[in-house]
This record gives sequence, structure tokens and C-alpha cells, in this order.
Amino acid sequence: MKLSHNKYFKGILAVAIISTVGVLYWYGAFISHPEKLSQIDGDGKKNYYTIEYHVFYDTSALHFGGMNYPYGEHVVFTDNQPVFANILRFVHHHIIDLRGLIVPIVNISMLLSIIVCSIVLCIIFIDFDVAWWYAALASAGISFLSPQVMRITGHYALAYGFYIPLLWLVLLRYYKRPRFFLSLFICLLISFASFIHLYYLLIGVLLGSAMWLFYFIKIKPNWRLLIPNLFIQVILPFLLIKFIIDISDHITDRPANPYGFMQFRAYWESVFLPVNKPIGWFINDHLVRIRNVDYESLVYVGLTSTLVFGYLIFLFFKYVFSGKLKLINPAPEQPLLSISFWASFIVLLFSMGLPFIAGLGWLLDYTGPLRQFRSIARFAWIFFYIINVYSFTSIYNFYDHNKKRRWLGIFFLAWSLWLLLYDNRHYGRSEPTNIISDESLAKKLVFNPGEYQAIFPLPYFHLGSENFGRDSRCGSFQACSDLSLKTGLPMTAIELDRTSNGQTLKSLPFACEEYRPLKIIYNFPNQKPLLIALSDPCDLKQAEMDWLRTAKYIGHDEHLKFYSLSFASLSQFGENMGEKKKSLIDSCSSSAAINKRFFYRSFDNEKSDKSYSNGAKTSSPGQNLILYNNNLGFLNDKTCIVSFWAYIGHYPYSDMQLIVDEYNQRGKRINHFNSSIGGAISIFNGDWGLVEFKFDIKDHFDQFKIIIENQGENIIYADELLLREPGSYISTSKPGFLVCNNRFYPYK
Repeated sequence: MKLSHNKYFKGILAVAIISTVGVLYWYGAFISHPEKLSQIDGDGKKNYYTIEYHVFYDTSALHFGGMNYPYGEHVVFTDNQPVFANILRFVHHHIIDLRGLIVPIVNISMLLSIIVCSIVLCIIFIDFDVAWWYAALASAGISFLSPQVMRITGHYALAYGFYIPLLWLVLLRYYKRPRFFLSLFICLLISFASFIHLYYLLIGVLLGSAMWLFYFIKIKPNWRLLIPNLFIQVILPFLLIKFIIDISDHITDRPANPYGFMQFRAYWESVFLPVNKPIGWFINDHLVRIRNVDYESLVYVGLTSTLVFGYLIFLFFKYVFSGKLKLINPAPEQPLLSISFWASFIVLLFSMGLPFIAGLGWLLDYTGPLRQFRSIARFAWIFFYIINVYSFTSIYNFYDHNKKRRWLGIFFLAWSLWLLLYDNRHYGRSEPTNIISDESLAKKLVFNPGEYQAIFPLPYFHLGSENFGRDSRCGSFQACSDLSLKTGLPMTAIELDRTSNGQTLKSLPFACEEYRPLKIIYNFPNQKPLLIALSDPCDLKQAEMDWLRTAKYIGHDEHLKFYSLSFASLSQFGENMGEKKKSLIDSCSSSAAINKRFFYRSFDNEKSDKSYSNGAKTSSPGQNLILYNNNLGFLNDKTCIVSFWAYIGHYPYSDMQLIVDEYNQRGKRINHFNSSIGGAISIFNGDWGLVEFKFDIKDHFDQFKIIIENQGENIIYADELLLREPGSYISTSKPGFLVCNNRFYPYK
């Protein structure tokens, strides 16, 4: 057969042209100006920065030094696409200077992935005997509708839509003709993709495992074939990635249970309905209420696949009511398509939280590293590709097998493609909204970077430990990451994932009021000053302004003011009598500070294996801790400030919620306040944190209940409970300390 008549050649050529035209039409801003950023804040800016810094400045392939100074971070927790970044790093240092080219390369690679995805899907369609022209049109539409296209706006490592179809294609080819080199290719593909983003590891393991399960049920292969190839394709990639991370990452206290596992899951609405789009609005207003779903939950499969899936449900109930209950064979003439359908359906159920949402939440405690993958809705991407291939293949088969009703088959072909086009016009193509030129590196410096060891951003930010954090404000991360790329200086602050709890507790005092000496400076490699980079204008917190009081102003640019913070000033932190600290102690020490409008419990008489001062109130494992349950009749003010010391040394406070409820005389709850424990900590001192917050009061003589809600199996320790009015100074004395508003200041 001549190449020009080859159906694969025709399909690939056609879909490449169609998808290329689509990319040029919908993403023209990227094509004409690929050096532009797709997002200037949040994850988008961070994911550009981590790649660029690693390419230009890091000396290790597996260690990222741009944030979390002086510790840095393992590359897999930075979203910098380690394999991709290290290839670029090698090119930059050994072949060609890539400065100014990283952003264009990242942007173009994401757009090329749409074209590659459509080509791979077209090959799969043709493998299932779909005509090349219909396969090309359907593949292009599915690729642009893919939920991974939405990741172009920020989660760049997750935007490579060809990975799942390519892995599925190789699995299908293996099942058709088992060969060792295909098993090896599958292993290498999953392993390689895992070092683009770790989610690809579990996506590959889930797809491979589910396919093997139903392949075994349907085909019943020889055990000698199954076991070694199952090991190579599914188990070996996991072992390889785990081995590499274990020997290269020495952090042992990363958050084990990050927030979101049961929150960022798929829902039937987020999979089968176009939420927040015209049809979704009509359904919500006139048919059935659609619940609000998170962006992470969106895995919309399109109207065509929704209707086809609805038809399968109809067939299922038809069998049930006819007394012929049996497992539906969705593609009787194509067993591998049936196997794929059921494999993806099982993964879909898992992405929706099953079996955990069915009263089996306790199983989460036995899932090990699986809990690190908190956005389980992403696993439904497998279902997206397979249900779409199944749906369009089924429609084509209806057309091809019904010669007598060819007109009806043509109608369904046209109708399916029209619906796909409609979905793409109204739902797909998550186009970037913040496209700006990356001109940050052209600014002239007003200082010598070699004189400093790191950048100290103000306002300070720390995102990534899951348990504790400070949000970036006033464009601090954006401006300081630009400065870091220009100077090569790392930042003490972080915007990463799964950061060490111990390193976090050493770093966050930078953002807190002066209390104890900084432990982090003992890990600094030298005694050079820090470069304070202040985003201006910005309203700073008192603790942040205190740093400027001890620093020397050295200049400014368009977005930042620069100060030199000497190592001596860092060494004296906690030893100095800062203005706020001095004022607080003076107020507490004065006779005017006598105030009876407060409630204080030291818990010194409580038996506890841990305490901040002598004793602590303790919960049973997995039980809530009630700190207070009474009225607030001793207060006059309509606002109450609550503070207590909480043990934060070993368990995840992301599992802890702070709750204050006010009940009126009839026992009805009329007021509610809640916050994560980590978000309410104002001072970090070793393994303890001072939780301090305020809440408004409706009636002082109502019943108030202050609870630490235990959402895990932890033991909660709380010490030194104080309830007071704003502006009051409550002091007491403990051996060696003056205690003022729950701050323990040592006597000089």
C-alpha cells in the first residue's frame, strides 16, 4: 500500500493540521510572543521561577536552592518539572545560553503537547477501526477539551495531555501482542513522566493496574505472562521513583496528611455537566441544583460522552428490570475497548472518593504515600480520555454497521462532532488571563549581590508546610522572585509543597514578633547580611516593621525598596528589647496594669507528658479538646482575645480546627468562629506555638465553647489559656519569667 493511502498517515497528517490551526487560533498570544508569562501570580509565576532558577543557578540536579534558604528543597517538591529542567540546565551550561528562552520553551512545549495528544488519540481511534477523517476530527476536539489544557494557566507540569493517551496506547499495543520491550517502554514512560510531576506516577500505576485487572478477568492470560510484566509495568516504576527520592531526599518530617484528599475529589456534576457554562446554568435554574465544585474537581467529559454514558446507564437498568442482571459489555466486538472502559470507570469511582466516602474513611490511615496525592480528582483524567474514545468509537460503529439506516448514522456522526465543537467553544480552551511580558531581568541593580547571602522578602511569605503559613501580600513573591533570577540570590521565604515541619518552625519566626533568638541563623553558611526586599507600597505588620528598624536603607527600584540586615542584628533577635516588646513589658509591670477582666488557666495541675509550663490540658487520641465552656460575664468589651500555647512538634495541625461557638439562653447557636490552628499561631517557640485570635461577642452571658477539633487520631496538648479584652495587659510571674499577655519573658 502506498504511504499516501495509508490510513494512519492520513489521520496523523489531518489531525496535526487541525490541531495546529486550533493552537494558532486560540493561543495566538503565546505563538506571536512566546516570551510572555501565562500567569504573573500564584502557582503560575512560581512554576516559571523554579524552572528558571534551577536552570541558571543550581549546582545539583536534584536540589533546588532558590527558596527556603539556607536549606533549599528537593526538586520534586518544587513543580519545576525536574527532567525537563535538568535537560535545559545541561543545554544552558554546555551548549547554548538559555537566558530569556526558558519561558518561551515552557509555553511552546505546553501548546505542542495539545498537538501530540491529538495525534496519539487519532492513532488509538484508528486502532479501533475508526475512519481516519472522523478519528482526526474527534481527536482534535477531545485534546482541546481535555481538563489538562486548563493547567496552561498555572500548573504547567500537568498540562502535558499526551501522557495518558500515550501510556494507554502502549498498553493496548502490548495486550494485542505482548512483547518485553513494550513492558520496558511502559516502565520508562511512567518513570520519566514521574519526574515531570509525581501525579503522573500514580496516574500510570492506577491505569496500568486497572487495565491488568480487567484484562485478567476478560482474557485470563497465563500467570507466567502476567506476573513479570505486571511487575515491570506497574510496580517497578513506583519502586524506582521511591528509591531515587529516598536516597536523595533526607527530610523525614514532611507533612504526611496534606489538606484536600477528600475535598479535591471528582463529583458526578464536575464530570458529566458543564458547570458554570450556559447548559449548566440552564440545568441549575430549571432542572436540578448543581452543587458548587472546586476548580480542582473539574473533569468535564463533554456532552457527547455524557449522553453515551447515560445510554449505558439506561441499558444497565433495562437489564435489571428484565431480570437479566449482568455486567454490561460496552464494546462486544472490541474487548480491549471494553477492558479500557471498565478500568477507567473503576479509577473514576476512586477519584470520587470511593470507598472512603462510603463510611470507610478509616481506610485512609492505611493508604501510606497515597495520601500525599491530595487532589484525587486528577485521576479522573484517565476516564476523560477513555470515555471519549469509547463514545466516538461507538457512534462511528453505529454508522459503519447500519448500512440500511446510513442516514441515521450520518446524523449521529455530525451531531457528535457538533456537540464536541460546542463544548470547545463554551467550555474548553482555558485561555491564560494574565499574559504579560517578562521584562523583570532588564532592571538595573542598586546594590552588589555578592555582598549578601540571601533575599529576605517583606511582606514575608511562607506557603508549603501545609500546617503553618503566611500568604504573599503586595506582590512580594512576584517582585522578589524576579530579583532572585536577576541576582542569583536565594530567598529565605518559600512558596513550595510539603516543606519540612522542622525547617518551617525555624523559618517562620522571621514573620513573627520578636520573642526568642533565631535558630535558623546557626544553619547559615556565612555571616553576610541579608538583603531585605520590601514591596512598596504595602501596609506592614508590626513584626515586619521591626525588621526595618534594625536594617540600613540602601536604595530602591520600581517595585522594591532595599535594606541591608546585618548578621549581628539577626543574632540579637530575641535578645533585643524591641519597641513593642519593651512597651508590652512596661505596661504589664506598671501598677496601672492591674485588671480583673480576664480569665486565666495555667493547667499546672494537669498531668501531661508535654507542657509549655509545668502542665497542659490533654485530649485522648482522636478526641476533641474543650478548652472553655462557660459565659464571658467577666468582660465588658464586645471583643474577646483568646490565646494559649499549643504543642506543634509532631503532628499535623492541618487536621486541627479551632472552633468558638456562642449559644443563647435557649441553647441555639447564634455565633460561630473557626480557623485552622496553624493559621492562628502568632509566635513560634521550638515545638510550641502561641495561638492568638479574637472573636466578637453578642451577649457576655451567653454560653461560649472553645474547642480544638481533632480530625485525626492525634493527642492535643494546650497550655496557658488566657481570655482578655483588647488593649489590656495581663501579667503573672513564673519561675524565671515575667508572663505578659501569655508571652514568657525571662528575667534579666
